[in-house]
Amino acid sequence: MKATGMVRRIDAQGRIVIPKEICRTFGVREGAPIEIFVEGEQVVLQKYDTRGGMMDALQKFKKEVDDSDCIADLDDAQAVHQKIEEIRGLIKGRGEAR
Repeated sequence: MKATGMVRRIDAQGRIVIPKEICRTFGVREGAPIEIFVEGEQVVLQKYDTRGGMMDALQKFKKEVDDSDCIADLDDAQAVHQKIEEIRGLIKGRGEAR
């Protein structure tokens, strides 16, 4: 872990302000979701990425389509794969715009 030399105090409500320089460095904007982990004696903050779960679901769906007998022919399977890739592109594009 890299030391920053920055120290912040927790207020009466248990809040802490993340320095603007760190937010800028990691691309965290006001209102952005942050995940909180505990690792041993450390509290770890991480940008929350909602795209990860969606991408996992798409991969699982694609595998199920590949393994399934429910698709009537190759053209249907290719159409499903094309739609999955379109959705994947939309998910990635929306994440980069933030």
